[in-house]
Amino acid sequence: MIELHPTFEYLSVIPDIYVSSFRPLYPPYVNMTSLAFLVVGIAFALICTLIFSASHVSSCMHAIIGFHASERTQRLQRKFFLSLCIQEMIPVVAMTVPWTYFAMLMALQSNYINQWLNNLLFSLLTTHGSVSCISLLFLTEPYKRFVFSLLKKIPGLKTIQTAPLPQESTLGSKSTVAISQN
Repeated sequence: MIELHPTFEYLSVIPDIYVSSFRPLYPPYVNMTSLAFLVVGIAFALICTLIFSASHVSSCMHAIIGFHASERTQRLQRKFFLSLCIQEMIPVVAMTVPWTYFAMLMALQSNYINQWLNNLLFSLLTTHGSVSCISLLFLTEPYKRFVFSLLKKIPGLKTIQTAPLPQESTLGSKSTVAISQN
């Protein structure tokens, strides 16, 4: 790395910096390089996240299927479960995609880094909080009604109407919002 970036040569004399070192961490006890250790750590975190998400989805599906209730209650539970799955997948995707990309770059030890893609993916990592909040507001029916009631009070918007859809959408919502501005 020093050959590629000679401005960082002063860091090579500090023994406790292992950012991108290709030498073993603590020989003979830990013979892994810091890059290999980082890639293994990312892979472990990704596998744990995927296992947790899959177990959460399967346990919720088992609870919904095994529960005997009216058709309306089951429909509401499926709708709520779908919104929970979407809300869970937002941080999972937002965190796994950038770190998977980074781990693949480190594992391949390529000399080429697409800076534009790297910036885009790690900015995705920072947006999961905002996107999760927005999805909570629009996927949960009471919150969605409250947000639309606030939008009706904005002076520039004349009317906000809830119009029925001809069929049930993928999120289980039977209405869409039409906003007209005068």
